[in-house]
Amino acid sequence: MVGFLVGEALRDLAVARWRDRVRIVVYLKREPSSPDAAALVERVRATPGVAAVTFVGKAEALRGLKQVLGKDAGVVDQLPANPLPASLEVTPAAGAATPEGARELVARLAALPEADEVAGSVDWVEQLSHWQRLLTTIGLGVGAVLGLAAILTVTTCSRWPRSSSRTRWWRRASSRS
Repeated sequence: MVGFLVGEALRDLAVARWRDRVRIVVYLKREPSSPDAAALVERVRATPGVAAVTFVGKAEALRGLKQVLGKDAGVVDQLPANPLPASLEVTPAAGAATPEGARELVARLAALPEADEVAGSVDWVEQLSHWQRLLTTIGLGVGAVLGLAAILTVTTCSRWPRSSSRTRWWRRASSRS
């Protein structure tokens, strides 16, 4: 039983960590000024289903691209202008971890007047829900088998001394006759 509870706790921890790594990216139509960006971040942070928001400016996005490209980063320097848009990286809250919640969050973010495109779908949430249900079912099955094994073990062990003493009594009684 303790193993089952530990397994459930580890599963919940793994799901929470995976959910924290998920980001929905809202690409903006234009890069806002610093005060406008701060106001936009606060407005999006107040949106239901949002845990955190980070503004990524065009220059920061270009630095990130160079970092990802590594030794091929020189290709970026050949571009006439920065083609990357400013964006918001949104971390969904636990409430948006259901397929319905994720759909609503993506729709709310796509409805922002500053939003050009939203990169993020509910596929990850549906897969997460599927794996969560599967692991819970497996855990319950293993727990049921272990519980049944424990009941059978206790039942067998509690009968064994009685049957053993009856056998001794029967042998003593039959040896007297």
